[in-house]
Amino acid sequence: MITRHATVPCLVLAALSGTASAQFTVPAASGTVSATAGNGSGTNSQTSNNVNGFNISAAKSFTNGNASASLGYIRSQWEIAGTFSNWSSAPSPNEAGWSESQSVIDFNLPQSLDMEWNGGAQNDSINGFIDVVVRNRVTNAMMTGGFFPTQVHLPAGQYRITLTTNLPYGSMSGSYSATFRPGNDRCQFATNVGHGTIIGTTTRATADGSATCGNSNNSPSVWYKYTAQATGTLRLDTCGSSYDTTLSVYATNSCPNGTGTQVGCNDDAGANGPCPNTTRSYLEVPVTAGSTYYIRVSGWNGASGDFVLHVGPVNDACYNATPIGLGSHPFDNALADTDGPTLAQCTNNGQDFQVNGDLWYTYTPALSGPLTIDTCTATFDTKLAVYRGAPCSPDFTYLACNDDACSATRSRIADLPVTAGTTYYIRVGGYKTARGSGVLTLSMPLPCPADFNDDGFLDFFDLDAFISCFEGFGCPQGKTADFNADGFVDFFDLDAYVAEFDAGC
Repeated sequence: MITRHATVPCLVLAALSGTASAQFTVPAASGTVSATAGNGSGTNSQTSNNVNGFNISAAKSFTNGNASASLGYIRSQWEIAGTFSNWSSAPSPNEAGWSESQSVIDFNLPQSLDMEWNGGAQNDSINGFIDVVVRNRVTNAMMTGGFFPTQVHLPAGQYRITLTTNLPYGSMSGSYSATFRPGNDRCQFATNVGHGTIIGTTTRATADGSATCGNSNNSPSVWYKYTAQATGTLRLDTCGSSYDTTLSVYATNSCPNGTGTQVGCNDDAGANGPCPNTTRSYLEVPVTAGSTYYIRVSGWNGASGDFVLHVGPVNDACYNATPIGLGSHPFDNALADTDGPTLAQCTNNGQDFQVNGDLWYTYTPALSGPLTIDTCTATFDTKLAVYRGAPCSPDFTYLACNDDACSATRSRIADLPVTAGTTYYIRVGGYKTARGSGVLTLSMPLPCPADFNDDGFLDFFDLDAFISCFEGFGCPQGKTADFNADGFVDFFDLDAYVAEFDAGC
C-alpha cells in the first residue's frame, strides 16, 4: 500500500543568509527594505531590528529633501501580514515621485496552496502610488496583487512579495495580508488520489460545495478526485481524524453543482467499518471502471481540523484486516492493491509468486482443531495464504498457501491445525491480474468431546490423555477429568468418557 501525505501545507520563507524551514513559520530577517535615489542626489542608510517579528526601517536624505519609511510584518502559522507607515518624501508637490523604496519578502511552497490576498486599506497621497504584488521568483510572473481581496491558487514553487512606492508628497500608509489555505480548498483544484491513506487538513479551508449530511454546507472543506480502475465497491473512512468529520462522494466528471450527483454521504460511522459508533465517517459507494468521482471531506456543523482519509477496500491493507468467524464471507477484490509479501511456496509452475489484489481477514478460533478455508465458488482465478501473526508486523509465521486446489483455478487450504485463542491472518487475492468476487468459506468439524487432546482426530491418544487426567497425572489445557460436569471426579466420569469415545464423532 502507498501512504500519501498531502494537503498538510508547509510554508517556508527564505532568510537572507540561507533557507529556514518550518511549518508556516516566517523566520526573522527573511525580507529586505531598501531606499534608492530617484531624481536628485544624496546619501541613504538602512537599519533593521528583529524584535517580536520582523520590523525594518529605512531612511534616506537628499540635498533637496528627505525620505523616510518604516515597514513591519507579523508572522503566524498560516499568514503573512504586512504594514507600512510614514512613507514620506518630497517637501513640495513639484518634487513628488523622485525617490523609491521597496520591501521584499520571499517564501517557498513545497506543495500547492491557495492564497487569499488582501491589499488592505491604503492611504494614497498626492502624486504617489504603492504597488504590492506576489511574483514567482523564477519566472517573475505576477500571481496576484493590488488592493482588492482575491484568492489565487499557487503551485509548488518560489515566491516573493514586493512592495514598491513612488513616494508622494506628504505621507502614505497601509497594509496587506496573505492568508494560506489548503491547496485543494476549492473543488476546481481537487487533489487526484488512488487507493491508500491520505493525511490532510481542513484548517483554514473555506466552505465549498454542499452535502446532505452532517450540517456541513457551511463547514470548511477540501476536495479529492478519484478515477475508478475497476467496477466494484469503494470504501472510504476518516478513522483516526482529530475532529468530527463528514464525508461525501459525487459521481461527476466536473465539480458538482449541488447534491444532485451525490452517491453517498456520512457524518458519523454506524455499526460497520473500522471505527464503528464514532464521530468519524465511513462510506461504501458503488463505482464503475473509468468513471470519475469527487470526494469532499468536511466537518459537522462547522468543525475543522486534521484528518486521515482511507480510500479503497477496508481490508485492502494488512493492518486493517477484517475479523471474521466460521461461515461464508462475500468478497470482491476488484479495487484492491497488493501489499503482502511474495510467496515462493505458492506459485503455478513458477509463473506467479504473489497473491495479487489481496484482501485481509483475521480468524481467532475458540477451539483447537483442523481449519479448512476455500474460495471454491469465486468468479476468478484465486490464491489463498494463511499466517500466524500479522505479515505487516515483524512477528509472523507463514503457515500455508494454495493456488488451484479447488475447481482447477480456485483455492482451498484443508485441515490446517489451529490453536484456540491464536489469531491467524487469512489473505485472499488473485493469480496475476485476475480480479473478481467470491465467497471466502471457513469451516471446522463440530466439537468432539471425546477428542480429549484437541488434535482434530479421535484415537487412542485421546483415551490415554483422559486416563492420565483422570488418574491425576495432568490434563490437556482447558480440560478436566470431571467429564460429566457434576462437580465430582469419579467412575461416572470414566463411564461417560468411554461411552462418548465409543460413539465416535
